[in-house]
Amino acid sequence: MVLDNITAIIIQPIIGNLSNWIWIRKLSRRMPFLIIGIPFAALFLGLIGTFEEMFVLLLVAICGFNI
Repeated sequence: MVLDNITAIIIQPIIGNLSNWIWIRKLSRRMPFLIIGIPFAALFLGLIGTFEEMFVLLLVAICGFNI
């Protein structure tokens, strides 16, 4: 749970600032981030369940899901 808060403090302002600068004609500002982020989040969420016995890979999957 601490990793969620650290990720929120560091990553969210960077991505928010980046999304304000990017403009894609048919997708608007934030839709490209959603199109890329949602499949990666689903992938890492699935990996969390498969790596329950290997701590290091579980930690990598959780960090990837948070990002």
